[in-house]
Amino acid sequence: MRYALESLLRLHGSSWTKSPVFAISKLCSLQGLMDAKDAGRRGKEWGVHPVSRWVEDGRRGFVGGMLSDGCCEKKHTERKLLGYSPEQLFTVVSSVEHYQDFVPWCVKSTLLKREGNYAEAELEVGFQVFVERYLSRIKMQPPHALQTATDESTLFHHLNSEWKFEPGPTPTTCQLHFHVDFAFKSQLYRQVASVFFEEVVKKMLGALENRCETVYGPSSMVKSRKVPKAIA
Repeated sequence: MRYALESLLRLHGSSWTKSPVFAISKLCSLQGLMDAKDAGRRGKEWGVHPVSRWVEDGRRGFVGGMLSDGCCEKKHTERKLLGYSPEQLFTVVSSVEHYQDFVPWCVKSTLLKREGNYAEAELEVGFQVFVERYLSRIKMQPPHALQTATDESTLFHHLNSEWKFEPGPTPTTCQLHFHVDFAFKSQLYRQVASVFFEEVVKKMLGALENRCETVYGPSSMVKSRKVPKAIA
């Protein structure tokens, strides 16, 4: 399967690498699996090797590793300044029942329990004809931090995330700290994640910013930019 994914990318070119959604949907179709089997044989003939990616630019870190039971583990850490207050960002991230409205590939989000600063939710994620459900446990320290945890499920070996919201340089800005640590059970999903992990994380964080704009209006960082005066 590792050779198959690399070979398919080589066969289909930039149209796949620029669209993780299309690639995931293709690979999750029966035809895609048949193509993968055939392309895998050709990949070995071409000498194509599995993808291994490490990105580190001082703000983002992408790390891949192997667990003792053979599952491929992915970790990501990001720090970003956003034009919304810590309270606003905390509200959006903690409103798990609305994930279906903006989180990529989340087709349904159901709040099962909320007691004080603890909540449980069932999330459904879908790729074309494939739909998977998992239980997420959320611990909150409003408005400064939030942690989510998913134990072993049919989709994940584990999925843990941590969000921290610190005041930015102005009252309407926030320094966001985000960390996620997860591993898929499915070999197919693991191979897709090894190629598109960076793009998927960017898309999810972009969706968070878009949700904030929908709920609270334009970012204060956009509002603060001065518009050049017209020259008479």
